[in-house]
This record gives sequence, C-alpha cells and structure tokens, in this order.
Amino acid sequence: KKDTFVEKYFFKTDRLNFKKKVLEKVLQFFENYSF
Repeated sequence: KKDTFVEKYFFKTDRLNFKKKVLEKVLQFFENYSF
C-alpha cells in the first residue's frame, strides 16, 4: 500500500510531537507530584 501525503506528513509530525508530549507529561507529573 502506498502512503498518501497526508499519512506521511501525519506520521512524521506525530513522531516529532511524541517526544514533546512525553516531555510535557513528565513535566506535568513532577509539577503535580513534586517530591
């Protein structure tokens, strides 16, 4: 199956945003549950 432009674009940006989202969740966790 050939990927459409939208699919390629989505997966590229999704991969980039994944790290950001993980970082944000980790930061939120430490802000909410600071030890």
